[in-house]
Amino acid sequence: MRGAHHEIELAVQLSAQGHHAAAVERLRRVLADAPEHAAAHALLAFGLLGMRRIHAALHEAKQAIALAPDEPLGHRAMAAALLAHRRTAEARGHVEQVLTQSPDEAHGHLIRAQLAAQEHRPSEQRAALERARELAPDDPDVLTACGDFDFSDGRTDAAWQAAREALGEQPAHQDALVLMGHVLLRRGDVAAAREHALWAVQHNPSDEGALRLLSSVKARQSLTLGIWWRWQSWVGGGSPLRATLLLIGVFLAYRVAVLALQDLDFGAGALALNFVWLAFVVYTWVAPGLFSRMLARELESVRLRPDY
Repeated sequence: MRGAHHEIELAVQLSAQGHHAAAVERLRRVLADAPEHAAAHALLAFGLLGMRRIHAALHEAKQAIALAPDEPLGHRAMAAALLAHRRTAEARGHVEQVLTQSPDEAHGHLIRAQLAAQEHRPSEQRAALERARELAPDDPDVLTACGDFDFSDGRTDAAWQAAREALGEQPAHQDALVLMGHVLLRRGDVAAAREHALWAVQHNPSDEGALRLLSSVKARQSLTLGIWWRWQSWVGGGSPLRATLLLIGVFLAYRVAVLALQDLDFGAGALALNFVWLAFVVYTWVAPGLFSRMLARELESVRLRPDY
């Protein structure tokens, strides 16, 4: 169990730095030797959520609760997985369970804040974040969550301070890097924002927050190219289901439009629309590779300064 404890600690650190795949691999090693390790199942759920594998995450959270129904970590993982599925009513029960079992644990109040955010209750979200910060004022996860709330509420200076403190505690904290990048971009320091975005992308090339930040930087640098970056980051940075549903939706719209044009005896328009659809199909094949190459070129040039 001593070896398992070490692997779990490393997995937690890797997840905080955005290396979710590496964290998941370590946790799977633990579970190969100790399949009834409830905490490993719960942490594996969080790692899978970081990889946007929300169905697998829900399965692991269920396993954690089945093995240790009185442990708050499993209920916290279940709440997070349910929130990823937008099942807020079910998540609330697990959030309440976490707060009942461990009222003085900061991360329980963080998941309560996430629930309140999804249910559009900012006053409850603020209260939960303030309580979390009272309990763990130096925790980078707590600091980043508070900073994100401040940033969305227009308090840029408070968000900058929170991000700075979080990076002081853990310089490679993924979400804190993204938050600092957004703050710097709002302040007009595009070069520094780009450095933070690229460091975050280096940690996790599929991290949606980091890709959104980098796209915002590109949009500030070039409106035309920035629009393409925003679009490709949204499509490529989301779950595979998003891209699939998008493709199906565009195809259905195309077919409806073609049939309507044909019914109106507008054959030339229907033919033109067929060519547009063909071009879009070709784009879906070419664009991901092009985006990956452009992203790789961006990453080759970044050297983040250590003097925060």
